[in-house]
Amino acid sequence: MTGIKRLFAAYFGDRGEKIDAALQAVLFLYLAVYFLVPYKPWAFPVSLHSPLLMLGLVLTGLRALVKKTLLNSVFSDEFPLFLLMLVFFLISSMFIHSFMFSIAGFQAYLVSFLCFVFVRCAARGLDLSRLYAWINIYLIASGVLILLQVNFAGVFYISGFLGNYGFGLTSQGWGFANSCTLAGGIMGWLLAVQLAHYSFTAAGKVSRLRDGVQLCAIGMGTIGLFYTLSRAAWVGLMLAAVCVYLALYTACRARTNFVKAVLSGVIFLIVFGVLVHPEVYNKKEKLLSFFHFFFSPGATVASDPSVNTRVQAWGVAISGIKSAPVWGIGLDQFPVLYRQAYPELFKSSKGILDLNQNINPHNSYLYYTVEVGILSAFFLLLLIARILVVALREGSSSRVFPFLIGLICVCGWIFTNDFIKERFFWIVLAVASGLAVPGRVQELATDAPTRSDPAGAPY
Repeated sequence: MTGIKRLFAAYFGDRGEKIDAALQAVLFLYLAVYFLVPYKPWAFPVSLHSPLLMLGLVLTGLRALVKKTLLNSVFSDEFPLFLLMLVFFLISSMFIHSFMFSIAGFQAYLVSFLCFVFVRCAARGLDLSRLYAWINIYLIASGVLILLQVNFAGVFYISGFLGNYGFGLTSQGWGFANSCTLAGGIMGWLLAVQLAHYSFTAAGKVSRLRDGVQLCAIGMGTIGLFYTLSRAAWVGLMLAAVCVYLALYTACRARTNFVKAVLSGVIFLIVFGVLVHPEVYNKKEKLLSFFHFFFSPGATVASDPSVNTRVQAWGVAISGIKSAPVWGIGLDQFPVLYRQAYPELFKSSKGILDLNQNINPHNSYLYYTVEVGILSAFFLLLLIARILVVALREGSSSRVFPFLIGLICVCGWIFTNDFIKERFFWIVLAVASGLAVPGRVQELATDAPTRSDPAGAPY
């Protein structure tokens, strides 16, 4: 084993600089491919980004081998919580419920867990200036694409040309995704990150041109998010904006950039949402639901089929947790439970319920808990809480802060969506985790020269 380590060290460099460079290149390529095509195109057996994930995991293993960081990584930071969550997940899915083992559900979770490991380990060396530039480009491109989709319909839905229609042709904005819901989550995350980053950028740090590009990206991203009609993503972004404002207030920082960013979003909404207003299906109903909920939440829930379905599904999930609290009911078994309860739910709701009986709880936390049990869900929540707390301790001037705000947005978004098993959530979690832990900054300081991002925060 010593000979193998020396061989790797001799080939890749004494300190693994070449591995680090390759790891960062693969990470950027992986993120780019994932957010442009976050699904399996045509009839491919795997998604386009899965081979990049496998390559990234190999490089991560090589880096651990050369730098002798494997044991330190396993027994430090939040990784023990991740391992405990994984252990109880495996026990529940492979042993307790082996008689109804779901290959599809297990594969989705397993790949997402592997994605977390890769992105978490690679994120420590992210070049944030490049990442923020990429986010600006993506927000502008997605906003333009969504405007084309809601105005000219099917021909601009990228996933359709790649052989994946999701829920079918629609006038709601999908962007580069294959559903408006996922598009809303992606746009919400990137907007929250960019809002926090721009709000804390010191005056005079960027040129007027670059400042204008950032404001344009926030504006286009806002109108793109608006036309996804993902109410959960809207709420998640509002929550993120409140957190940014409170952080500025408590840090006694100027709120000029924050106001400029909000005004940019409002102006784009007025221009493309009021003056130019395509008749997107269900737009008026969803907009009015916020107004009605504020004055009469109970009546709004009872009269809105989408909201009422979520509330009813949550009740079924809670009943399922009570019936099998420790190990859950098994992967992909919630739809069975919901179908059994549906006749009574439909009757009690007086027909104001989604006609689809094959649904999940529309709450990622309940979804995970009811299917794999409280033990695994407990350590998942501890993992999320640990990452949030560590990132918060780093402070609003740290490089992780924008991604902390992004994570808060996504955690709010998944409260009414079932994306806990999708890679997107684990990418968001892993980026915040990889940037948050102080120990990794010290390791970087010994491995490479110190750099700074455009906001002046330590790299």
